[in-house]
Amino acid sequence: ARAAAAVRSAAGGRPEDKCFLDLTSRYGDRDPGIFAPYFLNLMEFEPGQGIFLGPNEPHSYLGGEILECMASSDNVVRAGLTPKFCDVETLLSMLTYRTGRHEIVHLTPEANPFYEVPVSDFALRRVHDAMSRGLPGIALVLSGEMHLTDQHRSGRFPAGSALFIPAGAAVEMRGEGEIYFCETGPAFRRGG
Repeated sequence: ARAAAAVRSAAGGRPEDKCFLDLTSRYGDRDPGIFAPYFLNLMEFEPGQGIFLGPNEPHSYLGGEILECMASSDNVVRAGLTPKFCDVETLLSMLTYRTGRHEIVHLTPEANPFYEVPVSDFALRRVHDAMSRGLPGIALVLSGEMHLTDQHRSGRFPAGSALFIPAGAAVEMRGEGEIYFCETGPAFRRGG
């Protein structure tokens, strides 16, 4: 609380200061997370923008709605900004300590655009036109409706629907609205 009072009295008009003051008004002076804007990159995104964070890079979401895709991992280490257990020694040994801002990732200009990321573990694609998939993945209907057809049946899935598509399933999906498909596997390539 004393540190928060000192920072509050020195706060100016920087985005980090505004974020600190907003977090303090929401969570109080005793929450350690209120100081995060001063040691993490504070970034704001427009709808449709994304970011890629590599392994061992801490992150936090302060507001809004996001889709987060992660590679397979059993490694979740908290940075102490919640009341949950934090293994400080492991955290300090694993962080990359990379500085600087991250590049904003945009959707590619294709019929079914995707976010280009520097890994082949997963890909997030926005569904517009009819698209056939054979890789396993999860379809999420944020708004509108998704039409899915396989060799046995077809169906419509409204906003709020989430579907797992198993590997090898011969499905065709198309959407009217905001629909995303996150697929796994190293076979993903641009235009695939």
